[in-house]
Amino acid sequence: MTDTLQVTAFTSWNYTRYYQTDNGAGMGMGVTQQQLADYGKNFALNNNPFDEHYYGYNFVKKHTDFNYIDLKWDAGAGLTFEDQVYDYYYQNKTASAQAANDPVNPTRAPMASPSSAPVDPSLNPTDIGGYRKLNQYQTFGDILRVNKDFGFGTLRTGGLVESSWAHRFIYNYDFTTGAPDIGYNAPGTNASYDEPSSWFQYQLFADFEWRPLAGLTVTPGFKYIDYTRSIDAFETGGGQGFYAIGSREYSKPDYFLTINERLTPSWSVYAQAASAYLIPPVKTLGKFPGAAHASTQPETTWTYQAGTVYTAGPITADFDVYDIQATNVLQSSGSCQCYLNAGKGDYYGVEGEGAYSFDFGLSLFANGSVNVANNPTPGAPTKPFSNAPKGTAALGLIYSKGPWAATLSDKLVGPQIGSDGATDIKSYQTVDGSVSYDFGRFKLKLAGFNLFDQRALTDFDGTFYVFQVGRQIQGTVEAKF
Repeated sequence: MTDTLQVTAFTSWNYTRYYQTDNGAGMGMGVTQQQLADYGKNFALNNNPFDEHYYGYNFVKKHTDFNYIDLKWDAGAGLTFEDQVYDYYYQNKTASAQAANDPVNPTRAPMASPSSAPVDPSLNPTDIGGYRKLNQYQTFGDILRVNKDFGFGTLRTGGLVESSWAHRFIYNYDFTTGAPDIGYNAPGTNASYDEPSSWFQYQLFADFEWRPLAGLTVTPGFKYIDYTRSIDAFETGGGQGFYAIGSREYSKPDYFLTINERLTPSWSVYAQAASAYLIPPVKTLGKFPGAAHASTQPETTWTYQAGTVYTAGPITADFDVYDIQATNVLQSSGSCQCYLNAGKGDYYGVEGEGAYSFDFGLSLFANGSVNVANNPTPGAPTKPFSNAPKGTAALGLIYSKGPWAATLSDKLVGPQIGSDGATDIKSYQTVDGSVSYDFGRFKLKLAGFNLFDQRALTDFDGTFYVFQVGRQIQGTVEAKF
């Protein structure tokens, strides 16, 4: 490494295991109305191996790692290069009972219960039916950036190349005996699906930060994306198994423009516009026998934002308004068990935040937003999207002086529509806090979440109610090497 050449290497590895059913609203969280009446908001898992809510039948094991090598070179005369090679990996191994909407120790029907599949007489009706699920992917990529400063402006160019492979499956089992549940979804197999897939993409991008006048910058930009997704999968549906094989290529140019004017040394205003698009999920490449293949298109957006920023001494504040117009909005559909384009999306609102820093290490901050997220349908009343809060707010304190650090915040999530598309979810608050002391080589931290143990309703999908997680206390020891 020299004054003009810098190399940075980074690696991280994480492993997590927790116990939670995979069925229900909010990715396995929530209780039914009967469970709520019988057991209360805290109902989840137990230690009874004869019940489908046994924790040993419902768990998740996750492993992730992320690595990169970054090379930066200043070639002089305003010319710089940066190349970043990276890879990341994700693995999720889940085990779950087939259903989470029963009371404890119910009288169970035979395990192979779907009407489209025959009952397997070898399975005991009181056995626990469940499945094992895998979701993993490995991604490799390289990003190259070349920048040139001309004095009156800076040209930034570059490209990205990325490839990834993925594997997902669900296999059904008799958890009591460990035997495969042959015929649960289709005769002769215990698979719901086994889905290897991959993608390859490249991107080319450039922008020019033009400085025509003192305090004024105008930055137009361009990006071209070409993305190909492939699948080679075995699926089940309609009481039979079939193969889904194929690939789709998506390509599109995107554009953006930013204008920033520094009115005074402390105050600036800006305006931005940008286009973007969202690649459809891998499920759009498969179809059930006899069903039409969903010709799902990427979701596209145009985003507009204007705002102002003020910074002077201990005061920092900003405010902006935004508008996002989306077409080909992606939503899941039960009719084909896939994702379809569900019309348009209209998102707009205002946001603001401010902070004040005192000389003795204490900072006070506050922020808030008012948001609208609608799915306009021609000839019908405007319908808001589910799980989109109509407002958010936060107020808090941050303290840092010497080896001591502490935080205290009160966060508000505004009213919204539940996952069922009809239930009104009221506003709810969460108060969190933490305190830490840095010994140099070691750091101790004690954090508390939802300190007042609020248990408000946060979602309802038509079957499962989801409530705020109760009070949590977490201790952390950090070692430096």
